Amino acid sequence: MKKTSIILAFTTMALLFGPSVFAGNNIESMTDELRKEKNVTTVHVGKLAMTIASFFTDTQGLNYLDIVIADDLDEQKIAKYLDYAKNLNLSDYQTNIKSNSDAEYSKVLINSEKGFIREMLVLTIDKNNVTIVQMEGKISINNADDIVSDIVTKHTDGSKGI
Repeated sequence: MKKTSIILAFTTMALLFGPSVFAGNNIESMTDELRKEKNVTTVHVGKLAMTIASFFTDTQGLNYLDIVIADDLDEQKIAKYLDYAKNLNLSDYQTNIKSNSDAEYSKVLINSEKGFIREMLVLTIDKNNVTIVQMEGKISINNADDIVSDIVTKHTDGSKGI
């Protein structure tokens, strides 16, 4: 009886406290933490704004876009985000591109369904910058490369605009 009570108590504690202990190991938590840094550029286009935009332009299947770019981070913060990135729970995604060198850590992950990309996550960490791009929608696989290329080109041309 005592053994059963102990097992029941541990199971209850695991169910109650387990999700909160591991909740911080996701991309949303990392993004929220990154937003608190100095020199952060953020672009957030929610579902309502994307719906309105779709009346005037081709949104290429996107219905949500969130971009967070932190520039000029010191080595200690880069190490923190690199460690965070390497320990993220990304089991819902399939890795599309992965690069892990001394100078840069990059991952492009997708969550696809029936020939369409439902979610795309682009995570890049280099010697002093961290970039996280999250996209949701019903994105044609043919359009995915164009979307990412447009975002990267607009950011790296010096304008930092999206």
